[in-house]
Amino acid sequence: MLIPWSTEREPQRTPYLTCVLVAANIAVFLLLRGLGNDTMLRALHSLGFVPNRPELHALITSMFLHANILHLAGNMLFLWVFGRHVEDVLGIKLYALLYFSSGLAAIMLHTLMAFIFSPDALMIPAVGASGCIAGILGLFAIRFFRTRIRVFTFILLRPTSFTVASGVALGIWFASEVFGGLSSLTASGSVANWAHIGGFFYGIAMALMLRLESEAVGDHLAKTGAQALRIGDWHGAIERYAEVVGQDPTNVEAHTGLATAYSVLGEEERSIAHFEEAVHLLCKRAEPAQALLLYKELRGSFRDHVAPTRLRYQIACARETVGEVTEAYQELAEIRRTRPAPAEAPMALLKMAQITMNRLGRPADAFHLFYEFKSSYPDSIWAVAAEDGMREAQRALSGPKIVPGLATAYHEPTGQPARGRVASPG
Repeated sequence: MLIPWSTEREPQRTPYLTCVLVAANIAVFLLLRGLGNDTMLRALHSLGFVPNRPELHALITSMFLHANILHLAGNMLFLWVFGRHVEDVLGIKLYALLYFSSGLAAIMLHTLMAFIFSPDALMIPAVGASGCIAGILGLFAIRFFRTRIRVFTFILLRPTSFTVASGVALGIWFASEVFGGLSSLTASGSVANWAHIGGFFYGIAMALMLRLESEAVGDHLAKTGAQALRIGDWHGAIERYAEVVGQDPTNVEAHTGLATAYSVLGEEERSIAHFEEAVHLLCKRAEPAQALLLYKELRGSFRDHVAPTRLRYQIACARETVGEVTEAYQELAEIRRTRPAPAEAPMALLKMAQITMNRLGRPADAFHLFYEFKSSYPDSIWAVAAEDGMREAQRALSGPKIVPGLATAYHEPTGQPARGRVASPG
């Protein structure tokens, strides 16, 4: 038997739902065990799913019941090792859908096979999270088919640990389930193998429906592209990363790899284009710190290059987010001074006003900036935000009320960081 321990891949996000599911399963087991064996047995029969006596609540409650500590430990180990990665790529909502619908698919196939081949199993309650986890394994087998898994086993009675491709490990697991399922057709067993098979096939189907096999290929190409970069195979890296971008134009790693390779080969325009696209994607994904790091690399590599105003506005918003308020203000001021005036000039002005009010603590200067925006762009959808900003500035000044349209002339503001409340359009 191969016991999975970990994988070579590190999740990018905290697996909140996986942690909750593990905790819930353990808590239910400890609670029932604490109430005594008789209570636990009654719970397994009343809350487990009995094929010959199906109850709606048992479709869910059966997923959180385990017959003994080994049953629980095995399921939770598999859930932790594989569930974290599936949650990482699906997100909480899709992951929850996969988890519970896999459990339902597992129960359905188990019930069908019991009616056809194993009448004795019809009165035995089916319990455990293994059907749900089998669905996770099925999706993992498609999405991470090249990921290596660290497993533990016994060879000649000696404990041994080694890594193996996930396709091999899960293939061995699935083969054992099929063997157990076929054996159960002639003799009843204590393991609901057909439930595992049903959940596994459901997970595969969901992976294919979501086209996760393409993401898996893209991951492999990106990995080989990174390896080509490390050994200086610039053309090989470009070939692999270009294929990734062809499949997924939003892949930041591929754009960054292409920017690096093209830069080394002296193809400046192509390098800059991929640098800028990677920075733009990071800004859209609300990863300001990473966007700024890459933008600084771009500026360091091509000192004479001036980024388009759209990107500079995004960078200004990113700088404000990470606390680089002065730099954000300066970036916006440069956009305003650009001639001819770019499309981002109005938003740069409004953003400057909000920074002046919210972060620089100069309500008088902020008022004049908001007023300039309102006067210059009266038909803008952000004109209301400018009016709100003017009122906020007036309240902060605690002076005589200034009626919009009768304010004094505009002058260029100055100042340093502080805090405030006006909503941002960035």
